[in-house]
Amino acid sequence: MAPFAVQGPLKEAKYLQASAIAQHRYRRYHLVSILAQRFDGWPAASWTFWWKPLIRPRIDVTAIIFTAQTSAGPQPYVLSMSAPDAQAAYASHVLRIAVRTFTPLP
Repeated sequence: MAPFAVQGPLKEAKYLQASAIAQHRYRRYHLVSILAQRFDGWPAASWTFWWKPLIRPRIDVTAIIFTAQTSAGPQPYVLSMSAPDAQAAYASHVLRIAVRTFTPLP
């Protein structure tokens, strides 16, 4: 759970990307996609990219950004997966399982 800097998941994904680029957070950053989608019926965005550390293999990253409507009010979430390229397929499988079992806090 994290408060969003801007309103809306797609705008938040673009903000997170711009912030990461400005702060040089990911060496050799490469955007794969930022897409609007839905998560459990809520508006969401997916941010997919890779980056290349200095002496390690490429790292693949996927983040799902959304706000869940709960009894306590709206709660923003970012579900993310990061893994070396060789293990990215397995890590994506684990993320898909985690996404299916996700339950927002009340």
